Amino acid sequence: MAKPSAKRYALALYQLAQRESVVEKWHEQLRSCEELLGNKEFAGFLLMPKVVLSRKMDVVRQVVPDLDAMVFNLVGLLVSRDMDVSISSIMAEYQKLLDIENGLERAHVKSAIELTGPNKKSLVDQITKIVGKKIELTTEIDTSIVGGLVARVGDKIIDGSIKTKLQSLRKSLVEASLDEEP
Repeated sequence: MAKPSAKRYALALYQLAQRESVVEKWHEQLRSCEELLGNKEFAGFLLMPKVVLSRKMDVVRQVVPDLDAMVFNLVGLLVSRDMDVSISSIMAEYQKLLDIENGLERAHVKSAIELTGPNKKSLVDQITKIVGKKIELTTEIDTSIVGGLVARVGDKIIDGSIKTKLQSLRKSLVEASLDEEP
């Protein structure tokens, strides 16, 4: 879960981007900054206490010269605060706001086997009917679920895995056997 300050930064930046009609542009710039600050060596440089902030920001400007002033200022704020809030957290919150605006819901599905094109499309169609929004699907293979699938859509989990069904059946059998004992 993101820190509250990541949500505040993302919301403030998003509202400014809406006002300036640059929501997508700043989204891409945030993604570039996320990649840059995700580099351990570069992040290490930005955290060096002996390097003054102006020098750090000069280097950021050299590496990413086309950053709009507001995104550059956000990076400067994070660097000045020793990146106590990560750009990744802000990016995730910004992405959520963008998804809401676009009527998009992200779904992550774990399945025992790889889902093929037609299976993915059918699954996207089914999830779209359930949530009433466009779906962007990511998939992952997880052999521990034996068969079926587990989908996470927003804060909802749809568990159609055989593993869960077997656990439920086992629980029912144990409860039934306890009820029969004299």
